Amino acid sequence: MLLVDSEAPVLERFEQGDPHEWKPWEQLHSRKDQFGVQCDQWERVGSDADCHLMVQMMESWFLADVDAVKAYFKGGFKAEKFPNSDEDIERIPKAKTEIILNASTSETKKGSYIKGRDSFMILSQIDPMKVRERSKWADRFIRSLIEKTDQV
Repeated sequence: MLLVDSEAPVLERFEQGDPHEWKPWEQLHSRKDQFGVQCDQWERVGSDADCHLMVQMMESWFLADVDAVKAYFKGGFKAEKFPNSDEDIERIPKAKTEIILNASTSETKKGSYIKGRDSFMILSQIDPMKVRERSKWADRFIRSLIEKTDQV
């Protein structure tokens, strides 16, 4: 199984119907930047069923669990900078996610968010159920993990 950042919103045509039928490889192959320039052009190395996207970046999942992020950073965290619980975290642009994390952590005891220092610790502490509720791609990934482990 492959889990990667989508780097951009997934085009609706690649997430139609049953999640088992979504087309993450087509998203990875066809993605263009804001100027319409072709990006990564990933080549398929497996099935769509084994390709999963963190939409748009790993930190997007953090936005689903403000309590875990607040607990990680301790005092000085500005929870009000996080999006409302009804906002689609998969549609928040990467740059805005980075702004949210920096604005909410700038006055914490640990200091501003630093990917290399903080990302995997936060990822290990967020609630997967909260992420699944706010991210259909995370839900697809976790369902796939459950299905695969039930087959073992």
